[in-house]
Amino acid sequence: MTSDPATPQHEPLRERILAATLAALLDLDTPALVSAVGLREIARRAGASPASVVYHFGSVEGLAEAVLDHVFGGVEARAEEVAAGILSVVRSQLPVQAALSLHTAEFQRITGDPELSLRMGLWAFGGQQGADRYHAYLRGVDDQARLVLEALVEHWGREVRPPFDVDTVLAAHTALVNGHCIRAGMAPDLIDARRHALAATALSMTILRVRGDSRDMDDRLAEVNYYPLENARTGAPVTGRAETTRARLLAAAAELFAVRGFDDTSIAQIARVAGVGTSTLHQHFATKQRLAIALFRKQAEDALLRARRTDAAPSDPLRAHLGAIVDFARTHLDITEPYLADLACHGPVAPGEDLVRERLADLVATAGPSAAAAADGVPSLDRAHLALVVLLTQLLGAPATPTEAIVEQVWSAFFADRPAGTGQVSV
Repeated sequence: MTSDPATPQHEPLRERILAATLAALLDLDTPALVSAVGLREIARRAGASPASVVYHFGSVEGLAEAVLDHVFGGVEARAEEVAAGILSVVRSQLPVQAALSLHTAEFQRITGDPELSLRMGLWAFGGQQGADRYHAYLRGVDDQARLVLEALVEHWGREVRPPFDVDTVLAAHTALVNGHCIRAGMAPDLIDARRHALAATALSMTILRVRGDSRDMDDRLAEVNYYPLENARTGAPVTGRAETTRARLLAAAAELFAVRGFDDTSIAQIARVAGVGTSTLHQHFATKQRLAIALFRKQAEDALLRARRTDAAPSDPLRAHLGAIVDFARTHLDITEPYLADLACHGPVAPGEDLVRERLADLVATAGPSAAAAADGVPSLDRAHLALVVLLTQLLGAPATPTEAIVEQVWSAFFADRPAGTGQVSV
């Protein structure tokens, strides 16, 4: 028996056989896979003779080429199917719900495709031909989906959050859905259509941002991750099980509101994700609205604090603060609405309870002679409260309005110079 001179003879024969097998598998291509099945077996399954196979396809290589054409063909039809699904989201006024439906249908379509395993197998073991065909297949689907995704973000008034771009968004979603569909075939208890849809929608809602939002992905992840434990009334650090539970409830609500929306999230769902009972949740927050209000205050306070730490000193701190509030609220419209309703209906709250409003009041009090001329005896806290109500009302009424335009409307109503004797703050 002769051996490969490059093979170290001191290696056990069993290990050499295993290594040779692995090398042979890596050297496979599509004709080799067809040959492994055998023309005789293929002819038997077709109810034909081996000669008929050769007659129609010429050779094993010709049959292998036809297999690749079939498995990776029809890319235009598949691309149109993907595009139709994305267009259903474009037309929707409820992006999260529409995205959930889209990703559910996408998961069901791909897992129901009998040739999914063939595409994966021919990519892995079909040699360079298989890899090239799979690459072309994915690019064909992506080329169509890219056009529709660009229309989607335009329709929603959003843009892709850096460092992502449209191509990397498509790549991330392709990787997610393919991985989930393959895993579902092996472990359906771990991944199903609903879990995939939630993950894919969360990815979309995080990667996309409202125009005017300057935060990149690192900023967004920092916001999601940051839940400092401090007393809402005093601002003093606190510890203990109660505050830990409260922080878990805020984190669970933030996650579910981002994926499902405020209206479609229940108290029971928040409690379940936080790992507590609904009675425990109600001990901290009487209603879902009160939880949303607390979440708005906490997240807005954290976002404004980070902005002050990272931004250069603005020439007009009051205007800059109003703009920062608009930018935060624009990306948290679901929880802005209950917060605004509470402001409008219940008036000022106890000192230390709403630091967003109080920081605004501090800036109003030190805004300079122009804003002071408009005050006409109105306390700065009351003016800050009214300005905040109008600011958020303008945003919710027209979310696509540029931040600068909303700030100028509020500025002219509350802080611009007024002729002597006008007295009233008009809105």
